[in-house]
Amino acid sequence: MSDPAGADPGSPPRTDSAHAFAWLEHLPTAALVCDDEGRLLFFNARAVALWGGKPDPTQVRYDGLPTLVNEAGETVDPAQSAAARCLRLGEAVEGEVLQTVQADGGRVFYRPRAEPWRGEDGRVRGAIMVLDDVTAEREREDAWRRQEARYRYIFEQLPVGITWHVVDGELQEVINNPALACVTGVPNELGLSPQPYREATHPEDLGRQQVFIEKFIRHEIDHYSLEKRFLHADGRLVWVAFTTRRFSRVGGRVEALTTMVDITALKEAEAAARERTERLDFILNALPVGVIWTEREGEVERRYCNRTFSELTGLPAGPRPGAVGAVIDESVRAISHPEDLARQDALQARLDRGELDHFSIEKRYRRPDGKLLWGILSVRAYRDATGRKIQEVATLTDVTDRKALENQLQQAAKMQLVGQLAGGVAHDFNNILTVLVMNLQLMRLETLPPEVAQRLGKMEEMSQRATRLVSQLLMFARRQHLQAERLELNAVLTQTTELLHSALGEGVELDWQPTDEPWWVEADATMLEQVVLNLSLNSRDAMPEGGRLTLRVRGVTLDGPSLGFPERRAGEFVCLEVSDTGSGMTPEVQARVFEPFFTTKDPGRGTGLGMPSVQGVVQQQGGWVEIDSAPGKGTTVAVYLPRLAASV
Repeated sequence: MSDPAGADPGSPPRTDSAHAFAWLEHLPTAALVCDDEGRLLFFNARAVALWGGKPDPTQVRYDGLPTLVNEAGETVDPAQSAAARCLRLGEAVEGEVLQTVQADGGRVFYRPRAEPWRGEDGRVRGAIMVLDDVTAEREREDAWRRQEARYRYIFEQLPVGITWHVVDGELQEVINNPALACVTGVPNELGLSPQPYREATHPEDLGRQQVFIEKFIRHEIDHYSLEKRFLHADGRLVWVAFTTRRFSRVGGRVEALTTMVDITALKEAEAAARERTERLDFILNALPVGVIWTEREGEVERRYCNRTFSELTGLPAGPRPGAVGAVIDESVRAISHPEDLARQDALQARLDRGELDHFSIEKRYRRPDGKLLWGILSVRAYRDATGRKIQEVATLTDVTDRKALENQLQQAAKMQLVGQLAGGVAHDFNNILTVLVMNLQLMRLETLPPEVAQRLGKMEEMSQRATRLVSQLLMFARRQHLQAERLELNAVLTQTTELLHSALGEGVELDWQPTDEPWWVEADATMLEQVVLNLSLNSRDAMPEGGRLTLRVRGVTLDGPSLGFPERRAGEFVCLEVSDTGSGMTPEVQARVFEPFFTTKDPGRGTGLGMPSVQGVVQQQGGWVEIDSAPGKGTTVAVYLPRLAASV
């Protein structure tokens, strides 16, 4: 570089020649020029801004600042500055980052660069320095350092196990945080490869995880999550929520992050909650009463019930996994007996208005299968602190058998009273009939005019009908003495069917289904035949257009009373079934079928003593009668008699 002032070589440059360095004003950074003795010859405006004021050339040497301070705030020897070293070495020099404090207290960081200024003879005449402002760069680096320190602190302090994988060709870097060893039980110094973690994983979970790992390696997925178990070094079984996510993939460099959260306490709490739910569900379903309740889910109110409620009402209930009870969508109101709804609605309205906290009502339900259910419905409201009703719980107690027993007791009392009356009347009437029949027979011995003989025959016919009526009355009143003997029921029915063919008429098909196995009972053969005849003739009358009458015998073993059949007893019995394809009976008719003198036949065609007589005879022989019927579906009458052991 030539002498900017044109002075003789060896003489110091004059300050009035500073205009020779005016081109330095156009540099985007601070710049200054000093002579070979370090005296300041020129500085641009940016240097003035950097120093925070115009320096005194007589006091400033080398780097242009009275005091040089490095990044650590330590004073730097001016002789070691970039300008001094440049003059000493005669070559370009880049100094360390220095800082200066401006008038407003702000710090400015800069990096000095010095280049020797040579004369035409090549001798070093001075140095030209450029001060690069690196304050923004320093602040970014400081921010990154602070951020890295925060992240490292978080990385090391998080209670979640974390592994950072970096794979670049054959180079693999693994960084584990301290929590990883606590979660997995694998020391971090051992966990630099997957093998120790595979060995610590529960064997049942390895296969499931391996499927995800293979897809991850083939780049079919970028992340996967699963719950797995570790066999901890201290002997504990630790559940973790395991997640691996590919962070980046550039060329052959792959970065992935794995987190492992200890969820053992959560799993134990879930297991305990599940056990409590299952236990509560078991208790709820074991209750002998039906329970139904409502729960609000947002704006929707849903109904749930226990198994007993579904069984009692016959309404289907869907599963409710993980929760208590079952979902019931069918309307319970739809199966309520219409005559009971008004009373229930009145009580429900009072409950909704807050006038009642609970109420109970005895009501009827018509099950989907047509059976009648009597139940006691108890409804209780759950209210919040303001008194607003937020939930209802109701219990349903089945009292069908109790109502049946009450009806039976009332029927039995009535039957006993009617039986006593009928027995007394029949006995006295039988005595009168005996005298009347004897006198009619004596009159037959005499020679009578044809007209008188005809009237006499009519009187005898009426007397026979009266005799049969007396027989039915005595049979109903149970005043007849039974001749009980050991009978094989198939044989008795075979003999009875011979009489039935003519009694049933041509329109009724008789289907007698005897069995190869003998069924023995102890009964009066005559009374048993009368039972079959009565039931068969009732079936015939129910099929005026013709149909099929089926007789069958089978052996049954019963456990005791059941829903709708309170008279059943535990033991072994023979069941005689008489089925028809007739018009069937309504529930109301079935409820009264054993009432004496109750009949659905036209006047003069029935006495209403047939079914009561059948029931009386069967009960007298240790059995009972069950009826299964519905309108349009025919009727099946089942007679149960105690079974005897097979004959030796």
